[in-house]
Amino acid sequence: MLSLWIGGKTFPVSKNLTEQHLETILDSYNSQSLQKMLLGRGQKVNSHKDANLKALARVFLDEKYLRKALENLPEPGRQALARLVIRGVDGVLAFPSLKQQLSARYGPDYAATALQQLIGTGLALYAFRNGTTLSFEGGYNKHSLEAPGSLNPPYSAPPPGYEQVVWALPQVVAMFKLDPQLEKELQPPALKPFGEPSAPQPVESIRFETLLADLFTFTRYVEQNRPKVLQSGDPGKRDFTKLAALLSFKDKQPPQEVKRIEELPHLNFLWKILLKAGLLRIDEKTSGILPGPQLSRFFQMPRHEQAQLLLKSWVASDLVEFNRIPSLRFYSFEPEESSIPGLSKEQSGRNRLLTVLEELHHRGRLPKAGLEGGWLDFGSLLAILKEEAYEILMSHSYVPETSNYASYYSYRGDFGRGYYKGFVSKIKPPDPTLARNKYEADRTLALSLDRDWDWVEGEWVAFVLGEAWNWLGLAELGLDEKSLRPVAFRFTPSGVAALSGKPLAEEEAARQQLAELAQKAPELARPLIVQPNFEIMVLNPVQNLPLVRRLEAFATQMSLGDVAQYRISKESVLQGLRGGLAVTEILKLLNDNSRMPVSQNIETSLHDWAASFERLTLQPDATIIEVGDPVRLDRLLAAEPGLVLRRLGPHFALVAAGAADKVARRLSAIETGTTTNPSKSRNGSAPAAVPVINTAQLIKGTLSFTDAFTLDAKNASPYQLYRLGQFAELASWEVADRHAVFKLTAAAAVRAHRLGLTFAAIKQTIEGWLPAPATVVSAPKGRSRFETAMLQTRAAQNQPASLPAETRLALKGWLGEYTEGDKNRLGQEAVIALQVPRSDLLDDLLAVPELKDALAGRIGPGLALVRPDRFEVLRQRLESFGLNFGEGIKLNTPSPAGIITTSLPAAGSGPDDLGNALLAMFEQQFEGIGSGRSKRGPRELSLSNVEIATLAAVMENNDAARFDIFNDEEDDFDEGDEVIFLLEEILALLVEQNQAGKIKGDPLAVITGNRFAAEVLGRVEVQGSSTKKKNDLYWDDKHDNAHYYDELTPGGRRQILLASCLTAVTSKVLGQRQAAVNLLPLYGNPIARQMTEFLYHPDPAVRYNTCLVLAAVGDRESITHLQALMDDQTPTAVGTVATAARAAVDQIQKRLQV
Repeated sequence: MLSLWIGGKTFPVSKNLTEQHLETILDSYNSQSLQKMLLGRGQKVNSHKDANLKALARVFLDEKYLRKALENLPEPGRQALARLVIRGVDGVLAFPSLKQQLSARYGPDYAATALQQLIGTGLALYAFRNGTTLSFEGGYNKHSLEAPGSLNPPYSAPPPGYEQVVWALPQVVAMFKLDPQLEKELQPPALKPFGEPSAPQPVESIRFETLLADLFTFTRYVEQNRPKVLQSGDPGKRDFTKLAALLSFKDKQPPQEVKRIEELPHLNFLWKILLKAGLLRIDEKTSGILPGPQLSRFFQMPRHEQAQLLLKSWVASDLVEFNRIPSLRFYSFEPEESSIPGLSKEQSGRNRLLTVLEELHHRGRLPKAGLEGGWLDFGSLLAILKEEAYEILMSHSYVPETSNYASYYSYRGDFGRGYYKGFVSKIKPPDPTLARNKYEADRTLALSLDRDWDWVEGEWVAFVLGEAWNWLGLAELGLDEKSLRPVAFRFTPSGVAALSGKPLAEEEAARQQLAELAQKAPELARPLIVQPNFEIMVLNPVQNLPLVRRLEAFATQMSLGDVAQYRISKESVLQGLRGGLAVTEILKLLNDNSRMPVSQNIETSLHDWAASFERLTLQPDATIIEVGDPVRLDRLLAAEPGLVLRRLGPHFALVAAGAADKVARRLSAIETGTTTNPSKSRNGSAPAAVPVINTAQLIKGTLSFTDAFTLDAKNASPYQLYRLGQFAELASWEVADRHAVFKLTAAAAVRAHRLGLTFAAIKQTIEGWLPAPATVVSAPKGRSRFETAMLQTRAAQNQPASLPAETRLALKGWLGEYTEGDKNRLGQEAVIALQVPRSDLLDDLLAVPELKDALAGRIGPGLALVRPDRFEVLRQRLESFGLNFGEGIKLNTPSPAGIITTSLPAAGSGPDDLGNALLAMFEQQFEGIGSGRSKRGPRELSLSNVEIATLAAVMENNDAARFDIFNDEEDDFDEGDEVIFLLEEILALLVEQNQAGKIKGDPLAVITGNRFAAEVLGRVEVQGSSTKKKNDLYWDDKHDNAHYYDELTPGGRRQILLASCLTAVTSKVLGQRQAAVNLLPLYGNPIARQMTEFLYHPDPAVRYNTCLVLAAVGDRESITHLQALMDDQTPTAVGTVATAARAAVDQIQKRLQV
């Protein structure tokens, strides 16, 4: 149920509003609008607004006047009202939507007239909707008849959830009668067939089958080569160059001439779609490109489902398409400097376009010609989109321009409110009426938000239809033969299937025909022809891609066209066997799908290749059992054949390592004619144990270190040589003695890292073979030397052994164990050692966040490291706690002079804090050192001209100013000197008013409204033009009619100052950063969203300073961004980023609670 927010209270829309309520609502309009509303009701107009307000409130809901106003409403106003009644909800329609519907059908001038008539007669009102509640008061400016007011200043985001709407009064909705002619005109525009006699020229198109073949080729390359992505998340040049050569459709630019895959639009398009569709994925640990979870299923899906999946993947992909529109010329791609839609807006725009096209099909609005692949009129599609999705990419709402600000930034694509920002059209004819002088040539190209939708959003629609939809094989764009401008488009059969969500009739008919053929002549319905020469032909491979993928497992592709060719070879079959295929599976696949029986020579060859493959079997973790009497082994195999994997000879057998002890016990218990009773030997001792040799066991004592990087292996087994060779270099090898020497090197460690070995695995291997501390084992009499050695080995296996410390350090370093991401370098920093007499004193110091931030780290119970730039602050704080330093403690270098950070008091978030900070400067002693008003010289710790000029440069965005500190030039016109003078006067004004207690409201207004600005900055402008320097405040060339600072409105001055401060946030000059931190909080919450972007700047100092500003201006959304920096321990000169982020979150939360 719709409700109204009036005077701080909520009322249901059904409630009868009092005159007091109506006065509150109508007071949201400017005086001129109220006068016109009175005239529209046939009332007299008074010279006083309050009198007009009361008079209008008395008759506003009077039924007699409402009916009269409705009867006299002209046609444009009736068109607007009809849309509110028919298309609105409870008589409410979004203002941009109503405006776009009227503009799309009748033009912008008609729309403006219709709104003026509708609002001017008081039959509808402007409002702000938040959910189901309407409010009327604009926080920034009042409503007019032409447009609603605004809740926020220009160029700042509106409050979340609010939108501008037009509300038809319930009494008017009840009275309004829709005549048949008007009802007919409200019908949505139709999508028309292309009506020109000559067919359009189609853009180079791709069939859906070609797309499927390219997707198959792309994924096949990944499966066979397992490439990896770069740090950017994209394939490297070697891989994308090979891929580009394999695809059917190729980019215009050769891959050898580019550096990144994004420079190849079509290949990059396939890459992004494959990732988003789940056909490929990136392993986060290895950065490898792997088959995705949807890959095996995708090629078995019906065509229309494949097309729909790819379309949805395009919609949700991170492809940036607007920036590549060829008919637009871009000044900047920065979000704050342009109207370019961000990624989320492009994604929502793609989704809206797809939704509109699907609805056209579902509602039967797609002409028959479109269903049959005929050309459709492109202009009629734009007409539909303008009426149903006008803001498909960007907002078209704006506060009308009231100043001359629009002309100042046209050279960088900012033409003021009401125009697209950051780009112009290359093909739209310029409008000379937009330029007021010869210096505004760029302004003639400005694109209007009200009139030039076709040149912006229309160009985007043409671009995505001609590129993305074309590359997906779903649509084609048709161009005029002469102008080469888009005039038509058409859907392919696959495109119609994707929009309908149903298989094509032709596809169903072909499937039915194939089923009937399979019943009559099954062999003719099979797609394979297996020839005796080991070649396989696949008929219609694109229709049989699931089968083709199975062939890839054991056959080599020769070609992939209308007929695919594969060849069977020994190498390809062995590859399939290694992958787990059996020869019987291969033969079954061929026989089930071949039109003729597989020839005998192919079957014989397959069996022979399989037999040779099975002769070589790798048995992991196996144990060799050696027995003295082969009869024991015979009896064990007869009694329990499952215990033994394979008999290797009379005395040897292969068993699983886990079963070795069990087999040894069984063998020891078996009595033969050549052995005594196993329970007792001839001399009464225990029976001899059966020797067991485990080839996977790490036997201690077989490896030793001769130095930290040399390993000596005695009586080395093949397995031991294999394992050591994975991470060490073989230095020498004596075959007779089986004695090997290995060297641990950096190159060998890199090789081990590539094999996937970690330090832990290498350490476990080496320590498993190292000798343990000496252990004495008594060898029972009668035991063989081998049995005694086994006992000694088992006794030593439980003793600890470890790598030398130097070896551990080197191996970890070589293997990258100490690295974190890309940070593989050690850091260095000049520090001062702080020694305290007791460790608990240092514990207490570290518990104070302010003092902890001054320390670079703790290196002992009573020893810490202090950052030099924080030492003086730390010393003063400690002395204030009664902790004094000894004599002679000094910094290696003095504190840097002339840096505003050390002398400018920090400003808080209150409205008077800047004034207090500046007052603190002027309370310091000043002494002139020369003539000129700007020569307030420094004395001791006072503020210097250099520091003042640094702050001035921030305010005027003039980083390159030169400063005549000593006034040694003839005239006093140099640019830096005048800027210094200007700032001093502004500071003096602030100080004077602060001392008198007269600072009220926003100190920014005091700065930007300074009475000396016109004269001084006018002179700066002249000087700037003569030095050929470009700045926001003057032109390149000297001219008579220069625009002076006094022409700017206070709002314009505020915007200049804000732009300067935002620039200064990332400046390399510390004083400029400090000044920005002091000034930006004065702008309040509207700049919070702009500031959050600096939280992701690579410079930690910028992130730290941004936290300080957000502490004063941030909101709930800011907290989300700040929390991402809670773990950012990057140090700055005054503390870690995490410390500032936590403090900012605390301050914002406290402020929000209040």
